Amino acid sequence: MHRREVDCHFYEVVDTGPLGTRTDIAPFVGLRHDGVERLFAECLGETEDAWVATVGANVGYVLGGEYLYWDDPKAVDEVLHKITSALTTLSRIRSLDTLTDAVAANVDDPGRHYRLVCLAAIRDRPDEVTQQLTEARATYCARPDAVCEQFLGFERRIRERLPLPPVDSRL
Repeated sequence: MHRREVDCHFYEVVDTGPLGTRTDIAPFVGLRHDGVERLFAECLGETEDAWVATVGANVGYVLGGEYLYWDDPKAVDEVLHKITSALTTLSRIRSLDTLTDAVAANVDDPGRHYRLVCLAAIRDRPDEVTQQLTEARATYCARPDAVCEQFLGFERRIRERLPLPPVDSRL
């Protein structure tokens, strides 16, 4: 894993996988917003992981194509070029508004709704926080299970931090 600070809020994250255990490389690249990930972890009741990206994917997906991997150890220059190109692509979403759009579009991320709540909170948009919490509750609490319990804990903690209207108990 590699992490590089871009400014006081954003980091580039690159994961090339564990060394010595595989013969291929399939790099993941991401963009991390420290405030979003810190709030996400705190409200989830978990320890923050400084290596988690707010948005990211395999370099091929970030570049608009298919999943990319390399088996040839001599392909180092090509791999580094693709990583650099993918990081350049991600640099275009390095604002809270464009990051919100990117997170919203990442429908495969199971933490997507949590991050959208956090982004709305950081952007000081209480109405949007309430809307995102409602959407998240509909997704995570479709049935009473551990996923719903985890979300309800998150919701309680975020509500304790922010001045939001009470939860509609009919939902």
